[in-house]
Amino acid sequence: MSQANVEIVRRGFEHFMATGEPLWETLDEEIVVRDHDIPDSGDYRGYAGLARWREDWEAAWDDSRWEPEEFIDAGDRVVAVLRVQRQRGAGAV
Repeated sequence: MSQANVEIVRRGFEHFMATGEPLWETLDEEIVVRDHDIPDSGDYRGYAGLARWREDWEAAWDDSRWEPEEFIDAGDRVVAVLRVQRQRGAGAV
């Protein structure tokens, strides 16, 4: 089961990188995003919260690319190790 979860997460990242949209059917409707890089943002909950987080995150960047380096089977969870490949702040010259 856990290797199947790794493949679901991998497929979701591949879809996101190709289209810019989450693969919604692979995400729990009660998803919670906690982003410590956005001061005072609190938790983003559910599909609407994920969409709001993406808006908040993307507002800060003209360009942002993530590259998954590793997907780790952690029992009932999957850990995705990401490397930010490139970012350019909004309004940067």
